[in-house]
Amino acid sequence: MTLMLPAGPAQSRSIAGVAPDLLASLRGESQALRPVTSAVLVVVDGLGALPLRAHAGHARTLTAAMGKKDAAASVFPTTTAAALTTLLTGEMPGAHGLVGYRVRDPRRDVLVNQLTEWESAGIDPHTYILTLGWKRVISYQPAGRFWTFQLLEAGLFVGLAVVAVLVALWLVRRTPA
Repeated sequence: MTLMLPAGPAQSRSIAGVAPDLLASLRGESQALRPVTSAVLVVVDGLGALPLRAHAGHARTLTAAMGKKDAAASVFPTTTAAALTTLLTGEMPGAHGLVGYRVRDPRRDVLVNQLTEWESAGIDPHTYILTLGWKRVISYQPAGRFWTFQLLEAGLFVGLAVVAVLVALWLVRRTPA
């Protein structure tokens, strides 16, 4: 008996192409997207085309703008770790290696769940990163910049709060009673 695996259509879109298309659009070189000077990628984990169409009444704007060809195929396995890594790197799970939440601890040759088993397995994340050959870089700002950054951050949040209040007032005043 021959082994047969499913294959998507040759021209089907994949989440692996999202980041490369977005970056190409920023450079003005994308075939799929129009050229832009800035972009924001919003990800809603677990929101697929089928559930979105099934609940179209709750997301009218999204579903109205979405055609049949606008859906992108996910990856296998369809875990958040594999899909988000593929989305941002443009590589399929077989290439980037993150296929789930379990990783191999090379010191003890065991699989460890990255979300729940660090402490129970007795693994120090810093030591684990070093065993992979990664380098940890920490950058500190000089103490003389502390109050400058504090004031900038406070100004940013006060400004955002003022904008939020103004938008709320505008919306309340334009809504008929």
